[in-house]
Amino acid sequence: MTMTPAFRAFVAREFHTIDEVAEFAGIGRGTTYKAFHAGDLKGKRYGRSIKIRTLDALAWAGIDPAELSKVERQDAEEQK
Repeated sequence: MTMTPAFRAFVAREFHTIDEVAEFAGIGRGTTYKAFHAGDLKGKRYGRSIKIRTLDALAWAGIDPAELSKVERQDAEEQK
């Protein structure tokens, strides 16, 4: 796995909207809303908006956050 600029930008933020998570995962908004309402995607409702932590979005997408540090180290070594 390589970290693209878009992936780095996603990981750099702490919270995301449903639309941002859907775009990150490459699926539709409706599917993402269904996952949230079913409890598969953890998030918090603030009024009418829903915020999802980056770690929860990564876990839902099947990405182990512990692997990210390994990938970052590999990318840094390759750039040397």
